[in-house]
Amino acid sequence: MKNLFHTLCILITALFFTGWFLLNPQVSDAATIDPSFEFSTIETDNFVIHFHQGLDDIARKAASISEGIHERLTGSLKWSPAEKTQIVLIDSIDFANGMATVLPYNAIYVFAAPPLNDSILGEYEDWLEIVLIHEYTHILTMDTASGYSSVTRKVFGKSIPGYDPLSFLVFLLTAPPNVFMPDWWIEGMATWAETEFTSSGRGRSSFVDMILRMAVLEDSIPRIDQLNGDAPYWPSGNIPYIYGMMLERYIAETYGEEAPGKLNISHSGRLPFFISAPAERLTGLNYSQLYNEMVSELRAGERKNIERLNLEPLTEFNKIPLKGERLTNPRTSPDGRYIAVNRRDPHFHEEIVIVDAKTYKEVSAVRRLPSDHSISWTPDSRKIYFTQADIKNSYNFYQDIYSYGLDDKSIKRITRDMRAKDIDVSPDGRNIVFVKVEAGRQNIAVSTLESNDVEVITGMQGDYTLSSPKWSPDGRFIVFVKRDISGNTSIELIDFDTKTTETLTVSDYNNMSPTWSGDGRFIIYSSDRTGVYNLFAFSIAEKKSYQVTHVLGSAFQPDIPAGSGKILFSGYSSKGFYIAEMLYDASGWMSMPGPEIKPLWNDNSRRTAADAGEQIEENSLSIREKKAYCPLETLRPRFWLPTLSFDDDGAVFGAFTAGQDVLGYHSYMVQGGYGTGGRGYLDFNYIYDRWYPTFFLRTYSLPVLYSGFFKNNDDYYERHRGLIAGIKLPLSTSLESSLSLTAGYNYEKVSRLTDIYGRTVDGLEVYEGRRDNVFIGLRYGGTLKYPYSISREEGRNISLTYRRYDTDLGSGLDQDEYAIDYEEYMGFKKNHAAYLNLKGAAAADGDLIAQQAYRIGGIPSVQNEYSIRGFSSGFQTGKYVVKSTLEYRFPIKYFFRGWNTKPFFWDRLHVAAFADAGNVWGFNKGFDPDDFSAGIGAEARIDMVLGYKLKITPAIGIAQGITDNGVTQAYITVYTEL
Repeated sequence: MKNLFHTLCILITALFFTGWFLLNPQVSDAATIDPSFEFSTIETDNFVIHFHQGLDDIARKAASISEGIHERLTGSLKWSPAEKTQIVLIDSIDFANGMATVLPYNAIYVFAAPPLNDSILGEYEDWLEIVLIHEYTHILTMDTASGYSSVTRKVFGKSIPGYDPLSFLVFLLTAPPNVFMPDWWIEGMATWAETEFTSSGRGRSSFVDMILRMAVLEDSIPRIDQLNGDAPYWPSGNIPYIYGMMLERYIAETYGEEAPGKLNISHSGRLPFFISAPAERLTGLNYSQLYNEMVSELRAGERKNIERLNLEPLTEFNKIPLKGERLTNPRTSPDGRYIAVNRRDPHFHEEIVIVDAKTYKEVSAVRRLPSDHSISWTPDSRKIYFTQADIKNSYNFYQDIYSYGLDDKSIKRITRDMRAKDIDVSPDGRNIVFVKVEAGRQNIAVSTLESNDVEVITGMQGDYTLSSPKWSPDGRFIVFVKRDISGNTSIELIDFDTKTTETLTVSDYNNMSPTWSGDGRFIIYSSDRTGVYNLFAFSIAEKKSYQVTHVLGSAFQPDIPAGSGKILFSGYSSKGFYIAEMLYDASGWMSMPGPEIKPLWNDNSRRTAADAGEQIEENSLSIREKKAYCPLETLRPRFWLPTLSFDDDGAVFGAFTAGQDVLGYHSYMVQGGYGTGGRGYLDFNYIYDRWYPTFFLRTYSLPVLYSGFFKNNDDYYERHRGLIAGIKLPLSTSLESSLSLTAGYNYEKVSRLTDIYGRTVDGLEVYEGRRDNVFIGLRYGGTLKYPYSISREEGRNISLTYRRYDTDLGSGLDQDEYAIDYEEYMGFKKNHAAYLNLKGAAAADGDLIAQQAYRIGGIPSVQNEYSIRGFSSGFQTGKYVVKSTLEYRFPIKYFFRGWNTKPFFWDRLHVAAFADAGNVWGFNKGFDPDDFSAGIGAEARIDMVLGYKLKITPAIGIAQGITDNGVTQAYITVYTEL
């Protein structure tokens, strides 16, 4: 029975605890938040807002917005939290994002950057209001408790799982049930709310309506079962947001505006994963049936829009034959020979691809990190400039300017820590204009390329976002787009000599990506004035706009190649974005806009941002005095779970809790237990993550199992008492790789729990006593995988570890231990990949004990580090070990389907052919190449999602040992990451 429970523990650990939901006490490379950020706190009736220097105005605005939306959202969703919600504002990333958690307390994290204009989030009035409504809806839907869950919350709190099966099962039964709802429900609710309670949001977005319209036109609306997994194809991660939102909208409009709140409460009183009954009770239909009805209504509405658009002839254009799912931002070189395009594709890394403008053959490709996707050529057509973001000082993710030379094929970093976006090189090649981002504001800036001197040429203050500055052909003017918090966008013109700014046009449409005609007479830009993103032309002389295109999809990021008589732009189909070209013919432009359509969402929001602001002012919002951040307020334990483990006498019953302050400066985990044999145990972990480096501390008194330790496979238990203290610091960090050093001291005392009657392991004594040691480790990680990958496809991981046991430290042993682990991934076409793993270890010189014997053989698992498939587990032991694995991995079939709304999703099937080889020596024999053991075989693996969240890869394998002691093995195993 103990072996059965031990196996269950291993399986549960492998499946569920590769990381905790929130409080995983893993040592980071260094502080998660920039140590230079000094946080302060303000408090309102329902929220506690934490923010660092430079964000005071945004923090007070967030406080006002949050209190303004609290009453509306809690009333609609029929839940008001018992605790105040923590909100963290941080300016550490140049891209908009937010996140929310309710475990173990309610917390929202908002990155203080507005969305990019040409993104799915790009249409907004007040971006901060949108993100706060979205994330607070997450709190109100996931925190909800009713029925049995309201009882368990009073007993256990809002827990996170521990390490053992019992605590995990209790976690499932006691955590807020709505935490386990599918993403299309959780994100659908939040995206519905951001639209319903403002006058913008994704439901009123022309960009989202474009996605829906073309999905109807090209018959590519996903089934509801396809919403349960991570579809790699466009619109990929947006699918649960968009279609979940449309489902919630349909339910609210069909069954009453109180329906979402009623569903929220009903789901919170049911066990996880049983999601059909609440919808059936409320509507008489399950979610699958409701989704099908929503899709029917969506098809009808969008077909009417398509019919209306077809009332006028559509613009003729040609698609340029380039490969890639999302091709955007075309830019033609000044000499007309090349076209540079940003390419994002789920099969490989994002890149800028440069093609011949006549043949469209690829000339060069430049790997690109996340960015605003802007590209600009130098006047000689031999170099492009672009922006991309990388990690600054191991903490922050900011954009800088880079260049790529066609002659030397090299990438050079031009700026550091500039926070630049939307760059454009001047016609004379001397200057580069860009949007300079700072905490809480944006401005237009110009940098001299020769000296890198930067001049800010606008003095914007307040809630404005700027984008897309472009030089006029003569270099005298710069055009750019400005957006305010009322949703108005204006096209602005700067006289570069006088630094004065003129507003050319302003509207409540989303105008973006302006560029100049070759003669400087027109500014061509993209706008959703008709409900569809089309190209428009603003006449400098007439101060008037003309509609240039009339398309069914959309037209973005225009480019006017000099002297070509053409316009390039990025168009849209349901499969993604493509590059198209059309004639530049001003005589065919429309002076009056073409047919207009609107998104299907009801025009009337329940409350506008302006109304909310009036309410806050009338009620004279009470904001407590600003104070320095104190971690103690969110650090206290807020939950506990029972635990079950084992020692030599049987069961060990205990309890587990953990905590982390909202900024992650302090994290801890405590687990204690008492066994049926009368022994007590304790494990305490603490991490201090405020400064550079990170400090960690652990003290423990635990039973340790050596499974199958003796020749007859008898188990052996011993108690480890000890203390570990150390540091971890980054030596080099980028977005896609990191090098870190870990060092520390381990005091440890080992005592037997199992009576072994003098037994040995291969003649080695089973040791009791002190095993104090110092350790140091070096780890490099730099591997990548892509949405269609079946495993990591490129890069390598390397770890080196040294541990010294020394009697001068108090140890009863004198010994050195070394370990090395090297992994290499090599990608091929169609997401095939080769995997190489070389690892070894040595307990060199000094005292040798049984507990330090290395074992080879068996199938891969967390507990079997030196597995060799085709051999029994631990069939040989020694004090030196080497092991290698070579695999060739290739996909067989992509399923991307589930079983209606059931918590199962079949993703992809793939196969790996493998060869393992290894050897141990040093106890009873020396090293001999002829002693290597080798096995070959194959595994069929299927990626799947369980419970809407858990991604696992079950595998069925067959292996054959081809050297002495080899056997034929058929086995089943489970991987959590490949």
